[in-house]
Amino acid sequence: MRNLLVFLLLLPFSAQATIRLLDNRFLMTSDAMTAQRDAYVEAGGSSEDDPVIVYIPFAPDLSGTSTQDLNTLYTDIPALQGGTSIGTGAGKLFEDNPRFNAYIENRFTARKRIAVYAKTSSSYTSIPVQGGVGSNYIELDSYQSGFLNFTVDGLCSISGTSCNSFMQSLANDANSKMDGEQYVYVVAYETTEVPSTSTIDPEDFPNGFYIKIRMSVNYPTPPVTINSIKRGDTNLTVSYNGVGTLYGLDTYFYKLLILNTSTTVPANSAANLKTTLGVVTECRKDGEIYPSNCYIVSSQINQAGDVTAYNLVNGQDYKLSVVIANKFKFTSQIKQTMTGQPQEIEAFIKEQSCFFLSAGFQDQHYILDYFRTFRDTSLLKNTLGKMFVDSYYEYAPAYTHYIYNSPVMSSLMRGIGYALFWIIQGIVPLLCLGLAILAHRRLKRIQL
Repeated sequence: MRNLLVFLLLLPFSAQATIRLLDNRFLMTSDAMTAQRDAYVEAGGSSEDDPVIVYIPFAPDLSGTSTQDLNTLYTDIPALQGGTSIGTGAGKLFEDNPRFNAYIENRFTARKRIAVYAKTSSSYTSIPVQGGVGSNYIELDSYQSGFLNFTVDGLCSISGTSCNSFMQSLANDANSKMDGEQYVYVVAYETTEVPSTSTIDPEDFPNGFYIKIRMSVNYPTPPVTINSIKRGDTNLTVSYNGVGTLYGLDTYFYKLLILNTSTTVPANSAANLKTTLGVVTECRKDGEIYPSNCYIVSSQINQAGDVTAYNLVNGQDYKLSVVIANKFKFTSQIKQTMTGQPQEIEAFIKEQSCFFLSAGFQDQHYILDYFRTFRDTSLLKNTLGKMFVDSYYEYAPAYTHYIYNSPVMSSLMRGIGYALFWIIQGIVPLLCLGLAILAHRRLKRIQL
């Protein structure tokens, strides 16, 4: 009975004894890159049908006759140089030795050796690792985490891998838009074992996990069109349409973003994009600024709509552009910007001097102009009208914030404004005309 109790107590922990990709961290680096770049990662790993999926972009060869534009949320990514064979250096496909970095955690209760194997047409073949204890493995203590580093060259030079075919195609045409994928299997060995440097069958190592590395140089086409910017209190709402065709928009859509370019409209080049936007790594949370020039506004995509950037500074100019990013962090082109300036609600409403309707329309509008004129030329010309205006200005400010910050109340107030406008514009003149006709008929009767 006691042994059964111990077994049941240890069962949850034994079920977790494995290795895993910690915090979904999969990075790419190279000799020329200034920082590590987090790839977009989708959780999984239990089988080839349900792997961890990572999305890796490559910068195309922009030299020579290439006319393709490169826009990405990364300031730099592994670059192709137009070489004719896989590898790094003169005449090779890469110029800066790109590397993959999987952040592995050992959840076993003992030290383990961690190795990685690439899927080929017939088996899983060993991949050389960098900075390891052995040529093809690292060692991690119990519940220790660390990076398993292997180069793109080391992975894609293996004959029979889909990665090898993908890179060969790039070597044949480094300017073409294409993508590829490669499965790898991460395995845990005992420290008394020497990890195989040839091939394995993953079924013989059930404590590992699968990763599908998706790679792409297939980047975007037309820009998003901006129609207008509506200012709010610490926010700006951008109206857009004409969403262009971004590669894999149905499968690879990531986020709809607002970028604050802050200076000039960037040209269609990676260098100008980086200079204009500064260091843009990734926008992480909806409605929050990360970093200061990038705002995630939606996880949904429509052909047209309104998107809002929050947490802005009132009174400061923002030169905004709307872009679509896919999971490789490629974005649509940035050719158009529009400038807006958030305004404090109290200042805006005091400026407009029409509390409820100003809170409803939240910007300059002909309805506001009409009712200000109506107030000055009609209401303030008689005692009853003056009493109404005085009461309105005494009590209305207390409710303005609720209307301004509520989309429902703002919409309702706009509806009331339009309704009153047409009533005054249409029904009142008709009523006056009717009264004039009746008065004219009565006058005729009296004369008779």
